[in-house]
Amino acid sequence: MQVFKLCMKIIKKNIPVLLIYVVVFISFSIIMTFSPGTRKDDTDTFNVSKTNIAFFSSENTPLVNGLKEELSKIADFKDLPDERKELQDALYFRKVSCIIRVPEGFTEN
Repeated sequence: MQVFKLCMKIIKKNIPVLLIYVVVFISFSIIMTFSPGTRKDDTDTFNVSKTNIAFFSSENTPLVNGLKEELSKIADFKDLPDERKELQDALYFRKVSCIIRVPEGFTEN
């Protein structure tokens, strides 16, 4: 209780300083809200871009084909050789952003 009383004494002693900070912060917030430079009416500036993906599948099932079809809505598939070094280079040089590999027996589990 002594700590709480001491904190309240300190706050009461510094109320004018605290009020100055609050008033400055609120006035600055109001000015920034209503200033014409912060308003943007161009809300249609976002353009969806497709990412580059390498897709390797060991099986040809409807589930895997559906996955690939859904991914094609948001990604472009890049044909890469299925070699470790080539895939690492493609990731490093950002030719693809990810590599998806569907192993054999994926749909059975």
